[in-house]
Amino acid sequence: MKKALSYVLIAMMSTGLLAGCGAKTTTQTQSGGAPQTQEKEAAETPQKEVTIKIVQNKVEINDALKKMILEFEKENPGIRVKLDTIGGGADYGGGLMAKFQSGDAPDIFVCSGYADLDKWFEKVEDLSDQSWVSDMVDGSQAAISKDGKIYGFPLALEGFGFAYNKALFEKAGITTIPTTLGELEEVCKKLEAAGIQPFSNSYAEWWALGLHNFTVPLAHQKDTAAFIADVARGNAKMIENEVTDGWFRLLDLTVKYGQKNPTVTGDYASSVAAFAAGDAAMIQQGNWIQPDLDKVDETIQVGFLPMPISDTAEDMIYAGVPNYWSVNKESAAKEEAKVFLNWLASSETGRHYLTEEIKAVPAFKSVKAENAKGLNAALAEYASAGKAYSFEFPRLPAGGGELIGPEIMKYLGGQCTKEELCAAIDKIIIDKAAAQAQ
Repeated sequence: MKKALSYVLIAMMSTGLLAGCGAKTTTQTQSGGAPQTQEKEAAETPQKEVTIKIVQNKVEINDALKKMILEFEKENPGIRVKLDTIGGGADYGGGLMAKFQSGDAPDIFVCSGYADLDKWFEKVEDLSDQSWVSDMVDGSQAAISKDGKIYGFPLALEGFGFAYNKALFEKAGITTIPTTLGELEEVCKKLEAAGIQPFSNSYAEWWALGLHNFTVPLAHQKDTAAFIADVARGNAKMIENEVTDGWFRLLDLTVKYGQKNPTVTGDYASSVAAFAAGDAAMIQQGNWIQPDLDKVDETIQVGFLPMPISDTAEDMIYAGVPNYWSVNKESAAKEEAKVFLNWLASSETGRHYLTEEIKAVPAFKSVKAENAKGLNAALAEYASAGKAYSFEFPRLPAGGGELIGPEIMKYLGGQCTKEELCAAIDKIIIDKAAAQAQ
């Protein structure tokens, strides 16, 4: 089994600020003019206002981003920012493609790395010369690199597993975290005996299944990239893979001990709200739900559990940078877009919004996250101890996860068998890989 990228989170939590990243405006003048005259003329000439268009996909940080943008605009006169969020079940990839095709291309957009970087490579700006690049946490560069160059800004380090409510575990008399499938089922039985619903499942969301849940069997491969390539060439099949049975056992267990009809009732908002309210003890989600939990109960005590697929003890979660913000190299405002990203990484206000408002675990070693709590603190603890698998879903051929998610929903809803689901996944990978190669 391979462990995740070695994130240097201890260093990330230490003091220190990014140096030399602040935006500066330089006015070029004609030779021979007196400096004071040039300054007067520059002051009398109104600066042309430039608008940066950002298209991103995380609905849970949309409100915080809007507030952050207002602060950026105050500190950077002449640059306006228009935010467009495509999420909450919407097809981000399709929506982004439509914007490019319609002539409404963004200046900054989300790229997941690996296959997504391949997909958008002709559109992304080389950001290797930006001052924040050298401060990226170890391991965060690989997914967004090609030929030694960096093509995206790491918005945050994220992690997921089974988030759990510590108070409900204590109420049920559970004192140790489960690290095997058998132990997890015993925990579910104890919770039910105490009148507590074990799981609130977000299974009406394709991404919770096609990206995050499907990362579980991918991450347990000896070589994920090789396995996906073998499936794409028809040399391997999901149904024959050694970890597939355990993955299905885990899926079945969460449905058995979760709410009814999770592919209908398990939308993001409802499932997270149920968990936040204490109506369920566990949920497959990540540290990105911490702001939603705080809105309901700022005192809630939560942590992470592993997602075991066997009866071999394993205390691991999943961590990585799922979203990079890339700059459109064809944008007329790409220099202003870089100013925005530098401000986010280096300014006191930008760092405040990353750590305190968005409540992210920063993906920069020198950005201090003093008040990390709950799932953010749990992520930092797991990752700094090297107890995390890397995110593997970005290795899927572009668009694969969007199609795999609904197929898993069919299985969970009793509309197809295990064998049929595996065959469908194989076909999606084969077709998407072929389309990507064209």
